[in-house]
Amino acid sequence: MSLPPVIEFSTTSKFTRVWWDKGSGATMDGAFYRPIPREGFFILGDYGQGNYLEPTGTVLTIRVVDNDDPKNPALVAPEDYRLIYKDKGSGADEDGSFWAPVPPFGYVACGHVIQRGYDKPYIPNYRCLRHDLAAAVGLGGLIWDDRGSGADMNVSIYRVNQLNVFYAIPSFSPPTEGTFVPSVLVTP
Repeated sequence: MSLPPVIEFSTTSKFTRVWWDKGSGATMDGAFYRPIPREGFFILGDYGQGNYLEPTGTVLTIRVVDNDDPKNPALVAPEDYRLIYKDKGSGADEDGSFWAPVPPFGYVACGHVIQRGYDKPYIPNYRCLRHDLAAAVGLGGLIWDDRGSGADMNVSIYRVNQLNVFYAIPSFSPPTEGTFVPSVLVTP
C-alpha cells in the first residue's frame, strides 16, 4: 500500500484585482482578486471582499511535497470552467463574470474564480483536489450579491471559511449547497 501524499499549505496576502462592481448600482460593494501564491504553490479559488479597499485577507494555497501518485495526482488542473454569472446589463464600469472550475472525474473544485470580461478564464495555477483528500463543508458568510445592479443574471458570493476563497451561487436565495476543502483542515 502506498503512502498518502504529503500536502503543504502556505498563505498569501498578495493579490491582483480582477474585477469590482463599481458603477453597477448594486446595493453592496464587491471587489474580487486573484491570489498570487509563492513559487510552487497553487490556488484553490479567488478572493473577494465587500468593499473597494485594498485586500485585507489572506488565502490558503497548496502544494504536494512528497508521495504524489503520478497516475492519480493529488492536485490537477480543471477540465473546463462553467459560467455562473456575468454582469451584463449592470452598467458596472468593468465587465466581469464568475466561473466554477469543472474538475475531472474523481476530483473536486473548492472555490470559484472571477474573470474580467466574459471570456472563459485561463488560470494555470488553479488546482482541483482529489476527492479522497477532500471533506464537504458548508459555506460561510455572504461577501456580496448583485441585488439592485440591474444585471440580466443574479449572483450571491459566499466565503469558503477554511480557505478564505469564494463560492458563487446564481441566485439570492440562502445557500443549500456547500463545497469541499482539504480534509486535513476540517476538525471532526
